[in-house]
Amino acid sequence: MPARNKVLPELSRLTTELKSWLEQDPKLDLTDQVFLENHLHVLHLAYATWKARVLNKEGSERTEIK
Repeated sequence: MPARNKVLPELSRLTTELKSWLEQDPKLDLTDQVFLENHLHVLHLAYATWKARVLNKEGSERTEIK
C-alpha cells in the first residue's frame, strides 16, 4: 500500500470531529456559517480542479499516437 500524505488522515479526523460537533446542534452565527461554507467550497473546487487535470492527462495519454 502506498504511503498516504499526512493531510489525508488529518482531514478524515477533522471531518469526523466536525460531523460530531454539528450533530450536537451548536449555535453558529452568520460568520461561522459563511466560514464553514467557504472552506467546504474551497475544498470542493480544489478537488474538482485536481480531478479534471488528472482525467485530462489520462485522456490525452490514451489518445496520443505513438
